[in-house]
Amino acid sequence: FPRLLKLFELQKSAKFTVYRNKLAKNITKQLFIRVNFKKAKNKVKFLLVHILSYFCIKTYIMLVHAHSGLRWIALILLVVAIFNAVSKLKSSAYTEGDRKLNLFAMIAFHTQFLLGWILYFTSSKVLFIEGWMKSETNGGMYRFYNLEHVMLMVIAFILITIGHSKSKKADVSKKHKIISTFYTIA
Repeated sequence: FPRLLKLFELQKSAKFTVYRNKLAKNITKQLFIRVNFKKAKNKVKFLLVHILSYFCIKTYIMLVHAHSGLRWIALILLVVAIFNAVSKLKSSAYTEGDRKLNLFAMIAFHTQFLLGWILYFTSSKVLFIEGWMKSETNGGMYRFYNLEHVMLMVIAFILITIGHSKSKKADVSKKHKIISTFYTIA
């Protein structure tokens, strides 16, 4: 994927066709297809590789933007759910609107979590290279994305899921307390 991103950035430059041909050869070797550009039947394979690489680039960029934009929606829903639960702690009423707000906050976080796992396995920011735990390695980026960010999000995922499921089973008077506790910790 780092090569595909570089390809996407180079599309407007003169080096694009040279780099695209090199990338196509590398991809076809990885797919165990040997491309002979002089034969007509292999031009179809060459074209398919270019189409595949183009859609991989577009898909990856779309996932990055979705993950980046959805974080704000998930965060806003979580903050609103927490403030709603805290403001109604002394109230014994738990309305359908409260339930839906808590559910949508959890769904937004779960969707964000799923996109994050897809990016974890496809991103160039997640590399287990020698010395990735050292903070000097690329400014600590590899340690952050390989370990810290993942572990904190897994913990938050577990807490939000437990909080929502416990609030469904709890008495009406305790639902807001459970949501405010677990969502705030997450």
